[in-house]
Amino acid sequence: MKKHLLIVLLSNFFFAQNTKITYNFETNFSENQMKDENIGFYIKGAQEGAKNLKLELIYNDSVSIFQPIESLSINEETDMAKTFCKCEKKIFQKEDSQFYQNSEMFFQKNKYIIKEPIKDDWKITNESIKINDITCYKAEIIEYISLPNNSKKEKKIIAWFAPELPSKFGPGGFGNLPGTILILQNGDVIFKAIEIKKNDKTLLKMDLKGVEVSVEKYNEEVEKSLQGKEIID
Repeated sequence: MKKHLLIVLLSNFFFAQNTKITYNFETNFSENQMKDENIGFYIKGAQEGAKNLKLELIYNDSVSIFQPIESLSINEETDMAKTFCKCEKKIFQKEDSQFYQNSEMFFQKNKYIIKEPIKDDWKITNESIKINDITCYKAEIIEYISLPNNSKKEKKIIAWFAPELPSKFGPGGFGNLPGTILILQNGDVIFKAIEIKKNDKTLLKMDLKGVEVSVEKYNEEVEKSLQGKEIID
C-alpha cells in the first residue's frame, strides 16, 4: 500500500528588513586531487568555474535564502562549481532547519521538499579576524566521513561569524551561531563574503512546493529508486 503524504506549499513572502551578503566561491584542492584519474577533470572544472561564481545570502529576522547569482558566465565549469559547493538549488533556512528541492537525478523536478536540521555542535574559539572591518570569531565542527573500506576520514568545517550582524544564518546550509557567517570553509569548499548590504529591498520569498520529507526519508526513497522499488507519491 502506498503511503500518501501531504503535499505542502511553502510560499511565504517576508517584507521585514533584509540583509544581503554576496560571497565568492573558492576551492582548496590538493595536487593529488587535481591529478586523480577519476575526479581530476571535474575538480579542475570546478576550480575554473569558481572564478565566475558568486552567491548571495539574503535574510531577515526569521528566514534566509542562499542561492547562486546568475550571470553571463554560465558554462560547464560554472555548473561543476555549483555541484561541488552543493548550491545548484536554493537553500532556505527557517528556525533550526534548512529546506531545499530534490535533484532531478533520481526524481522529477521539485517532487520533494527536503528538510534537514542545521548543525549546531559548533566549538567557538577566542580567535578573531576582521572581515570588511567587522570583527568575526572562529567556530569549528569536526565531521567524520565514511570511506568504502569502512574506515572514516576526519573533515573540519570552519566558520567565521560576526556578532555585529545578529542572525543564525550562513552560506551553504550552515548557521546556528550567534552571528552571521561571513567565511565558511567546508573541506575543500570556501565561501567568502565580499559585500554586505543592509536594508536590502529584495523580496524574500520561500517558494517551495512538493512533498516535505526528512533528509533520512529522502535518502530511503533514493535507495528504493535505485533498487526499482515502489516510492511514495
